[in-house]
Amino acid sequence: GQIIDAFAEMRDKFQEANADLERKCFVSSVDRFVFQDYAGEWEKRKNGKFAWNYLLYFSHLRHKDPEEYNGMDHFASKAFDEELVSLLPIGVFVAKQRTEQRDKESKFESQMNQMQTQLARM
Repeated sequence: GQIIDAFAEMRDKFQEANADLERKCFVSSVDRFVFQDYAGEWEKRKNGKFAWNYLLYFSHLRHKDPEEYNGMDHFASKAFDEELVSLLPIGVFVAKQRTEQRDKESKFESQMNQMQTQLARM
C-alpha cells in the first residue's frame, strides 16, 4: 500500500508540474494566454524551452573566471549563489515591455503635438 501511494503521489506531482508548464512560462510565470497578443512568444517558451537559456548562462558563469565577469555576470552570479530570483523576469517579458514602451512614446508624441497645436493658436 505505501509503495503504491508513494508512486501515486509522485505521479500527481509530475502531472501537476507538466500542467503548470503547459499553462505558464517557466521563467516569468506569465500565463500562456497573455502571450496571445504577441505572435510567436508562447512558442519560444512553452514546455520550459526558454529556461534552457538561463541554465546555459549559469553554466557558462560557473566555468568563466570571475576576474573576467562584466557587471551583469557579477550580478547574476551573486544572485545565483544566494538563490535569489531577482534577475529572473517574473511577470514580464521583452515583447510586452517593447509594446508598453511604444505606447508610452506614442502617447507622449500625441501630447506634444496637441501642445504644439495649442501654442500655434496663441
